[in-house]
Amino acid sequence: MKRLNYEPNDSAMVYIWALILPLMLSVIISMCAYGSPVDTDGTHLIFKETWFICMLRILSAGLLIGLFFVYNKTQKISGLTACGIKTKTHYLNIAFCVILGIGLVYFSSPIITIITYLISLTGINISTGIDLPLENGWDFMLSLLLIGVLPAVTEELIYRGMIFNGLKKWGKWPAILISALAFCLMHGSVEQFTYTFLLGIVLGYLMWETGALWLCMIVHFTNNATVLTSMFISAQTGDTSSTLPTTIGGLDVAYALGMFLIAIGLVILIFYLMKKIKNKTKTTATIQTDSQNKLAIANSKQKDMIMLIVGFVIAIVFTIIQTL
Repeated sequence: MKRLNYEPNDSAMVYIWALILPLMLSVIISMCAYGSPVDTDGTHLIFKETWFICMLRILSAGLLIGLFFVYNKTQKISGLTACGIKTKTHYLNIAFCVILGIGLVYFSSPIITIITYLISLTGINISTGIDLPLENGWDFMLSLLLIGVLPAVTEELIYRGMIFNGLKKWGKWPAILISALAFCLMHGSVEQFTYTFLLGIVLGYLMWETGALWLCMIVHFTNNATVLTSMFISAQTGDTSSTLPTTIGGLDVAYALGMFLIAIGLVILIFYLMKKIKNKTKTTATIQTDSQNKLAIANSKQKDMIMLIVGFVIAIVFTIIQTL
């Protein structure tokens, strides 16, 4: 009989594999590119080709999808039920998630810009663009698919569907914070750390409250799509205001903090409204999962935490290498 829930050890194992598989892909790609023409900045020219970038993103997404299905198959887990993709929720939550995804970008953007600016002062190489062109509508649609849709589906399957759900037995906030930390470290980007961590907290809380993974996918996609749309409009109009500022004044800080408070208020309001309309009917799988979550797991917690820490170390080392 298949399991209908994930355990903390599943979270740890999946996280390590979710880090190692893309690293293995990067090593293989680098070996294949050895000896190919190099640009003036030392980068292999093939790494800048649009078709190659698209292939790499598709392969990376395919690895995560493969990990999801292979792991569930080998561990005899009913993955689509355990991850929450089948969980039903009120239709109004879809609209709330779209608003949440857009609002988080616009209201938190000023404070994230300041944080990124401060990070750049340390001498760390900061990148605020994407690796795909945004010269026309076709470029935009391609980027929307590869940077908007694929990460929203594959990353949510792994980080909220498997890792977060496996950590729920440790309690609400440990599961939210640890999965958010795993999520932001996975990106291997210092400049994205703050925002992806905060986004991970929001997505984890959403998963805890609704149990519906596809709602997390909607927020994730809407968030990515909003950023891409803003970048596309800027590229078409020649507006460079989205780049890092040269100086930060007191008014900039006050404005950023004010907008960030609005972002927090928006999150609180939306989750309040979600709770007001929450469907109290639970599926059999949810009831079973809730009862299993009350079981004691003290004998395995130490081993699972060590495995998670190993994953964190791998992600941190990869991030440091990326910044050199």
